[in-house]
Parts: sequence; structure tokens; C-alpha cells
Amino acid sequence: MKSGRLLNHVCSLPRWHALASAQLPAGNAPLYQRGVVCWFRTVRIVFVLTGALVACFCLSPSLHAGIIYNLEPLKTSVYPGGALSVPIVVSSDQPLNWLNTGFTITWNSSVLNLQATPFTLGSMFAGATAPVYSASAGQLVFSWYDQSSGLTGIAVPNGSTLLTLNFQAVGDWGNYGNSTILSGTNLASIVFTDFSSTTNVSFPPGSVTIIPEPIDWAFGLFACLFIGGATVRWVSHRRMSLQLAQAVSQGNLRT
Repeated sequence: MKSGRLLNHVCSLPRWHALASAQLPAGNAPLYQRGVVCWFRTVRIVFVLTGALVACFCLSPSLHAGIIYNLEPLKTSVYPGGALSVPIVVSSDQPLNWLNTGFTITWNSSVLNLQATPFTLGSMFAGATAPVYSASAGQLVFSWYDQSSGLTGIAVPNGSTLLTLNFQAVGDWGNYGNSTILSGTNLASIVFTDFSSTTNVSFPPGSVTIIPEPIDWAFGLFACLFIGGATVRWVSHRRMSLQLAQAVSQGNLRT
């Protein structure tokens, strides 16, 4: 009976956790303090890993190829529902003005869709004949030829942007990890102002992958962090209660 009354008296104290911590014999120290230390260590680890993950996605190098139509970057990623601009940059060591060019670009329409304005023309088209194009799901057909009476063509310096494609990623959580290849096909020979032509035109494929936004990664990581911390606290409190009850039953608690 004395033990029962003593246990009820101790449990009714406002700071019985602190009392138990102070009076328990050595070797039975509660786990709460260690749980807090582990909590803050885990927070630091999560911050470091999250920063490294974001840096990997944001700082990953673009692949470049080396007349070539380069999709720059050739390899990239986008968030669900996010906008994506893909410039088509020309690598050419032939300085002659162009009289025509054309190509077809294809991709997986379940991953990417063209925006209402499918592309933006490069500055070399200012004042030139407007190009002709047709856009559909997963395909863009682009062609241009100089219809001016002087057949002056357009200057396309090496490294200049012919046009920029405007995409939007499909905004679906289930699309995480899905990717598509952007391929250039049906390449037309480029005719120059001296009416020579080149057929050695290449169009290295590019790829786009849908990834979770950093905020989604952060929410997931911090959810795990808080669940883990709550578990540590519950285990610590549970063990403290059991140790207190054991100490009281064995007469080891000093009042």
C-alpha cells in the first residue's frame, strides 16, 4: 500500500520527468536527452543532403555536340507542369547566308506539350521571310525558305539560336521519372546564297526527364525526420515511465 501511495504521489508531481531523471540510479538515465541530440544531428544531415540534391539537379552540365542543330541543353529535367525552353543552336563553320532550312522534331506527348506559342524565332529572322510550320501532339514541322526577289537569305553565324521551342511538362505526379527523347528527323539540305548545298546536317537527340520539385523532396525528407523524432520521443517517455515504475517497485526511488 505504501508503494502504491508513493507512486501516485510521484506521478502527480508537475515535473515528475525531471524528478525521475534526478533520482534514478546511475545507468538508468532517460533517453530523452539523447533523442534531442539525435534529432538535431539528423536535421543537419537532412539539410546537407537536400542541398546536395538540389545542387546536382541545378548544376548538372549540359551536353553539347560539335552544319549541326544542337538542342541545348541536350539533356535536362523539368518539374511536373513546369515550363521548358529548348533553344536550337546552330554549329556551322560555313559563313554563307542561308536560303532555306527545315526539319521535324518529335517527342513523347505524354511527357511534354507545346505551349500556345510553340516557338520563338531567333533574331536572324527579323525582317526575313516568315517560316512555315505545323504543330501537333508530339511533333513540330518547321521549314523556311527565302521568298525575296533578291534571294539575300539570312545570316546564321556559328553559335546562333535558330529558334527556341516552348514546352510545358505534363503536370501529373505519376509522371515522376518519365522521360522523352527529342529527335530531329527529315532534315532538309541547307542551300546557301551561292546555291551550293550541304547535306551533312545532323541533329543529335536530346532528352527531358520529369523530376519532383525540390519542395517535394524537402517535404518528404522532413516528414521522415519528424516521424523519426516523434518515435524517439515516444520511446524515451515510455522507457522513462517503465524505469520509474521499476525503481518505485524495487524501493530505489529516494524522496
